[in-house]
Amino acid sequence: MTLWRLIATLIVSLAIAGCGSDSGFNEETDFLRKEGAVQFVNMMSDSPELTMIHGLQNQTIRFPFTSGGEVRFEDRYDWRLAYRDSNLEEITVAQGENQQILEDRLSTFLFMGSLTTPKIEIVEVALPPFADRTEGAAVIWFAANLTSVSMVDLYLLDSESSLNSTTPIASLDSQGFTNEITVDSGDGIRLIVTVAGSLEVLFESGPISLSDRNVDLFALVDDFGPDSLNHVDVIWSSSANGSIMPDFSQATLIRNSNFASSNELLVTISDTTFSSSSRGDRSDYAETNPGEQTITVSRGEDNLFDDTANLFAGGYHSFLIFDGPDTETPLTPFLVRDEFRSITDRVYFQFINGSDEAIDFYALINGQDTDDTAPVLNDAQALASGITEVPSGDTRFVVQTSDNSETLESVQVVLQEGITYTAVYEARSGLQIFED
Repeated sequence: MTLWRLIATLIVSLAIAGCGSDSGFNEETDFLRKEGAVQFVNMMSDSPELTMIHGLQNQTIRFPFTSGGEVRFEDRYDWRLAYRDSNLEEITVAQGENQQILEDRLSTFLFMGSLTTPKIEIVEVALPPFADRTEGAAVIWFAANLTSVSMVDLYLLDSESSLNSTTPIASLDSQGFTNEITVDSGDGIRLIVTVAGSLEVLFESGPISLSDRNVDLFALVDDFGPDSLNHVDVIWSSSANGSIMPDFSQATLIRNSNFASSNELLVTISDTTFSSSSRGDRSDYAETNPGEQTITVSRGEDNLFDDTANLFAGGYHSFLIFDGPDTETPLTPFLVRDEFRSITDRVYFQFINGSDEAIDFYALINGQDTDDTAPVLNDAQALASGITEVPSGDTRFVVQTSDNSETLESVQVVLQEGITYTAVYEARSGLQIFED
């Protein structure tokens, strides 16, 4: 057989093999995998930061926060919820096997109960494609993990409605969740929570917007604000990370601390005044107005600072004053949120660098040293860290220059559960630790 006859025979053979009813590979349909989503909500009020190991993915969630929605292929997943104790040993809180992720469904893990008696609820919520959702409507649902009240009523009010003329959209047990509820989307809506069967208000959101075709969770948890025994907090979560909402039914508190060299300062926050504020003064909390407010600091006829800031309704705040970098900016103030909660194996902590020095800040435990431990804050200059959690027990706080050539301060402290610690560094007095 000649070479050309051989090639012709091969071509005919290949053509025959390609005949028949098989359509072959379709890139639009073959090898596609169905997708769902998963979300985690930390409603355990005594818990430290928790880590959820879901399949091969890890996610950390503090109370009272949620993770964002994470895409998962339709499949079954093993999961485990854990945290690290004050010695950084891993402790398993709860675990499970073969959790089913389904197409166009959001599996929401609700971390309920307490750290010692956990109750993990996995709630399946429909999450159809956006185009298939009802225009002009939003889907909401509620969950609760409460210790101060056994049952609540839930209200959605528009700007024209009053509480006593409105019927609740749902009632909810202290450790339960509702079905999905379809409501009108729009602006100017208020969420109000009351003790079941009464008009005793536990929470009021102020005006909020329910976005068209959104699916939102409102999770009720224990409150740690100024009047915590008579209120609840509400975590608002959609597809993004969520945390608690402002509570306009509860007092908003603020205090003033003067670390500047200036004396006899007059500090006005909204309509709340702290007079004759001298270096070293730290006032008690006083009630003020929530929302966007004006803050001024003056001495005699001189206006030293003037700005606006948003005060979180139903929360604690501290206004701290430091010397500014030059005569054009005589003061450097900070407005920070304060938080108070007893956390298993952890304490609330925040650090404020009131100086214009760039520093590294360390929190060292169990014999750690700055040479082998990353700083909590690196090259920090004139900033407030915000509230974070650190292990309880013996801790050494260290302040170094940003090039680590010099240790500026080293303070040993025994951190106790239930106490909030604020570390303040400024050039005149060094590192000071305040307990609340």
